[in-house]
Amino acid sequence: MAYETKELEGALFPNKDRTSDKAPHFKGDQKVEGVMWKIAAWKNTSKAGEKYLKLKIEAPREGGFKPANEKPKEKDPWDD
Repeated sequence: MAYETKELEGALFPNKDRTSDKAPHFKGDQKVEGVMWKIAAWKNTSKAGEKYLKLKIEAPREGGFKPANEKPKEKDPWDD
């Protein structure tokens, strides 16, 4: 069974496509008022040596986002 994002909840998944140090360690989404928001998280260590996650939340675009765990559909070669 696939993960379903519920209202005012979200989830982060390991970023399997991480190709650089600047890319997030985790990616996910959250649902607010029926609209999907993107979440990204990086593992960090404070100057005091404490580990934490730094978060970035991206505002929805027109039409919202697809859930992070949803695989993209393959492009039809006949589409322009």
